[in-house]
Parts: sequence; C-alpha cells; structure tokens
Amino acid sequence: MGNQTIRLDNGTEYSGELKDNQPHGQGSLVDANGNRYEGEFREGKMDGQGTLTQIDGLAYSGEFKENMFHGKGCLTQPNNCRYEGEFVNNRFHGLGRLVQADGSKWEGEFNQGEISGLGTITMPNGQELPGRFVKGKFEPT
Repeated sequence: MGNQTIRLDNGTEYSGELKDNQPHGQGSLVDANGNRYEGEFREGKMDGQGTLTQIDGLAYSGEFKENMFHGKGCLTQPNNCRYEGEFVNNRFHGLGRLVQADGSKWEGEFNQGEISGLGTITMPNGQELPGRFVKGKFEPT
C-alpha cells in the first residue's frame, strides 16, 4: 500500500493509499463538484475517521461506516444548524445535542433521526425545560 493518485471517468480524484486498486487506508477524495472527503477508507468506501465538506455548506467530521455517518460525529448544515452526537446509518441516533440557528437547542435522546426520549430544551434566552419527546410532542417533567 503506497500513496497514489487516481482519476475516475466521473471527474473524481483520489490521492492516498490503495489496496487492490481501491482507496484503502488514509486518503483524500474530491468529486467533480468540489465536494471533499479526507480520512480513512476501507475497500473503496469512506470508513473510519474522516471529514466531509460539501460545496453547499454541509460539513461532517467524525466516524463513517460504508460511506455513511455512523458513530460519533459533528454535522453542521448550511442553515447553521449543528448536531453533535451519535449517528447510525446517516441519522441522529442515541445521545446528542442539536443547536438551531436561533440558538435554541435540544440535548438528549434521538431515535432514527427524530428527537425522541429524555432531554432538555434550552431556549434562546437560556431558559431550560427538562422533559421528554414522545411521538413528536414535548412533555415537560
């Protein structure tokens, strides 16, 4: 496994370690649109620690598994919403903190991309409301 640069027909360029002519190990990939990934690859897929930066403003830094956000990470969306916590198959899942553009946040449990379970809402003025989300509805405790 040595460092090499390969260019694919679709305009994607990869620089880094290869195994069996596929990205494997440390490397960086830039697609034809300018989206960039730097980090670990396994059998041609983003897998392990890495950072993805897209031209639309989306940025993710954390763990990947088979090209998906999976494990602990931080996602910043173009609308300035930010999520830090656990992911499973590209979805917020487990414990995390979601901060909205207005400064309000939810710190607690997520289930398959949805706020669900115990946690605390913090309003933009700093007021904290502990409670739980059940079927999309907040119940203060």
